[in-house]
Amino acid sequence: MLNVAEMEEIYELKGEGHGIREIARELDISRNTVRRYLRSPEAMRPKPRPPRGSILDPYAQHIDRRMAESLENGVVFLRELRSLGYEATLMIGYQFSASRFWGQANASAPLC
Repeated sequence: MLNVAEMEEIYELKGEGHGIREIARELDISRNTVRRYLRSPEAMRPKPRPPRGSILDPYAQHIDRRMAESLENGVVFLRELRSLGYEATLMIGYQFSASRFWGQANASAPLC
C-alpha cells in the first residue's frame, strides 16, 4: 500500500497530464497500482480494523469489582490476578485498569 504522499503524487502527476506508464516509472511502482489508485481512490484507503481483545478480558469482572472496592495496592491486585491464572506483567494491568477507569481516550494516563 502506498503512503499518502505517494498517492498525492499520482494524482498530481495525472493532473499535469502524465500517462500511467510515465507515473509508474517516475514513482517506481507498478502500472497496475497506478491504475488502481486512479480508478478508485477510496477503495485504496485502509479499512478500520475491529478492536482487539485484551489478555485481561477474562478477568474484567474481577477487575471491575476490585476497582469499585477502591483497591489501591497494585501488588495485591497483581497477586489476586495471578491466583486466577493471569501470567503477564503488572503494567498491562495498570493500562487495562486505566482504560476502564478513565475511558479509552486517556488509557495511557499513569495511575501513579
